[in-house]
Amino acid sequence: MRRMNLFKKSIILAISIVSVGMLFTGCSIGKGESDKKNERTSEDEDYTKAGKKDKKRDKKNKKEAKELKNTAVNDGNLVGNMVCYGRMVNNGDSYYFRNPKDQERIYSVDMSGNVKRISGNIFMKDMHILNGNIYYANTNIGDQKDVNFIDHNLYRYSISTGENTRLTSLDFGVGDDSWLSFESLVDNYCYFSYSNGQDGIYHICRVNTEGQDFAVLFTIPTGQNVGNPNVSVVDKRYVYFLTKDGLNCYDMETKQKSVAIPGFDCQNYIIYDGTLYYTEEDPYLRSSDLTGGNQKTVYDGSGIGFFADSVQFNIYDETIYVLEKSSEQKMGSLKKMTLDGNDVVDIAEDINWFNIVNGNVFLRYWDGKSKPDTELYTYNIAANTPIGQMVNFDAAIANAKPEVEMPQINDYIFSDSSTRVLTDAEVNALDQNIARYALNEIYARRGRKFKDQELQNYFNGKSWYVGTIEPDNFDESSLTAIEKENTKKLEIRKSGRMVTSNASLPEAKYLPYLKDENISLATKETTFWGEEEIANKYKNKVGYGTWINGKIYDRGDYYELTNVSLYTPFLYSSKPTYDIIQQVGVVDNWDYTGTYQLDNGKWYIIGDSDKTYDYEFYKGSIYVRKDAIIYTGYSHLGSEYSPHELKDVLGELMSQGEIDCYILDVDENGYIKALAHREWG
Repeated sequence: MRRMNLFKKSIILAISIVSVGMLFTGCSIGKGESDKKNERTSEDEDYTKAGKKDKKRDKKNKKEAKELKNTAVNDGNLVGNMVCYGRMVNNGDSYYFRNPKDQERIYSVDMSGNVKRISGNIFMKDMHILNGNIYYANTNIGDQKDVNFIDHNLYRYSISTGENTRLTSLDFGVGDDSWLSFESLVDNYCYFSYSNGQDGIYHICRVNTEGQDFAVLFTIPTGQNVGNPNVSVVDKRYVYFLTKDGLNCYDMETKQKSVAIPGFDCQNYIIYDGTLYYTEEDPYLRSSDLTGGNQKTVYDGSGIGFFADSVQFNIYDETIYVLEKSSEQKMGSLKKMTLDGNDVVDIAEDINWFNIVNGNVFLRYWDGKSKPDTELYTYNIAANTPIGQMVNFDAAIANAKPEVEMPQINDYIFSDSSTRVLTDAEVNALDQNIARYALNEIYARRGRKFKDQELQNYFNGKSWYVGTIEPDNFDESSLTAIEKENTKKLEIRKSGRMVTSNASLPEAKYLPYLKDENISLATKETTFWGEEEIANKYKNKVGYGTWINGKIYDRGDYYELTNVSLYTPFLYSSKPTYDIIQQVGVVDNWDYTGTYQLDNGKWYIIGDSDKTYDYEFYKGSIYVRKDAIIYTGYSHLGSEYSPHELKDVLGELMSQGEIDCYILDVDENGYIKALAHREWG
């Protein structure tokens, strides 16, 4: 990100402080709000609790804990750990970490030194933990930059069962601007930002821990982003993030966004007890209040003996931990200090990375410096223990046991999965781990070998298995139609989704957009004027009122509308001026233009027929169930509007192979099950 030196802009801020204060009233923090965490098995320590040394100390600390306001919260990890890449979590006495010697796969180690490894090719970043589940952003092997990697979605991994469930179904393209950053887990909601890599639009979103209630809280238009928005949830109500406007604050109760500090930019920041701590592209840690005033230098790292190209920091137990780091020189100096930057204490030199988990500081050194980068080191904060080795990464690979033991299956899971199509009920009865074995059982029966050593060991134990074909030489076309259908179903179950009668259908990648309350609000509220009975029946359904138009094809199990564009009007915070309205009319050559105010207080312009003042958020195929109904009548059927089976009237409704209609409702997989014909418009 670009560097914004607040000290150099104090005059600008002084001039704008009055307007800033007025803007910021939309994000004022209530003094009487509670900041209690849910009971959880996640990070036992947060900013409001001191590190525990024993039960007696823990009780004392909880009693004396300072109740903080205007503070970033995270139920699944320390906020500062996400600044430091969130590569560790703990579940009771077990600590989960990425093993750099095994392509960043996830291992665990308990206090007795027992090491385990999560089975399968699961690669995590931005790790959080809650109630025995690890929530994470999916990444590729080794967490390496790969412009062709496209599954950046959120997942939930169950420590007890090994189930790995996808929580979001976002459509990512290839390229450098395709990413997802998972920042906070608050009150059973995952808060994150992402870019699909295709349109330059950045989205601030949340989804609950069951993968439901997905919502786009705010959309950053093309040209307004500054890289990762660095989302931070404050007091469980306010979402802070960066744009070219500066540091923004979105109030989740009023659904209003204001600019808290105009022009502000930084590399990383943490909001703690009403203070904004942040770093820029220099070795300083700075602070200000939440309007940009009261600016201070908390720590000056310019005299540490090397040039720091990045600064990582964390706040724990009212203490700041700062890592001044040079990637070019492979040097790093870790220190701690008070919140105002006093009483600086040297912790260790040559440090590459650190996280604070459950009252312990975990460290990795630069390889070839003081210590090799084959060890994970730690020390306890409360007891101030010496830095010691926690686990050897190479030894972990050699000695780790599976986190979830392989199932004891005598022979086949499905002995006939090559000769009959499995039912949905059979597949849905499997947990994800068993579904994984059932899926690969189809390939193993045909003699395929496996790159995953655990899978290879599993099938080596089967009396019927004879592996003769190397994985790269296996011909997928050798599978029968029945086997292909079963692999589709089992792949769906392995990913955590339930299989339905549409199991073999393509994924409805537009579904998250239809669930987004900020998209197509205008059409959803104005489509069915005059048809109150039908509107009242469907107006709260997902996708209601979204207009679709395109060529429609019968695909056997479903209908496909191709090359469909979904768009939303530009929304205005205040009523558009006469000049703006007139400009829309001129551009569109449209006699009627006007404005309409939505239920959320925003405005949009009616009459923008060529979508000059709209933006497209999805382009591709839309899928319709074969048993879908469509409301139509009048000119096409010569009767009153009424529901019909789409398959019975489709021929009469098409024009040159196209259909023009509105969505009324979709099923849980995003397939349209109710439509209204365009003649209603």
